[in-house]
Amino acid sequence: DPLVAKMASLCDGDVVFYDTGAGSQVVDAHLSTGRRAVLVRGGRIVLATGERGVPVAELSRLEIGSNGEPRLDDLLAAIATSWALGIGADLIRTGIETLCTVRSESNETVVA
Repeated sequence: DPLVAKMASLCDGDVVFYDTGAGSQVVDAHLSTGRRAVLVRGGRIVLATGERGVPVAELSRLEIGSNGEPRLDDLLAAIATSWALGIGADLIRTGIETLCTVRSESNETVVA
């Protein structure tokens, strides 16, 4: 949201943006300064700092936006908030698996 992005300069703390995969110029500029963002890249949810990224979930394995599951933008916002609060990638990954229905490698639905 461009209006929210403009408020980042008013924040005393670290700002963590999120991007659903559209390739936002604001997020790209933010990352180019070594800051953090939660991104969807290559079918994965990634915790990115500058040019480095740590994948935390495969989108193809998650049930998102159906049957009461969280929508993607809501999930990314929750992940960004968790990361901003100092929660690490492993615990975030576990949280995603706990919150979302996960598909197994054989494409069977597993409630995590």
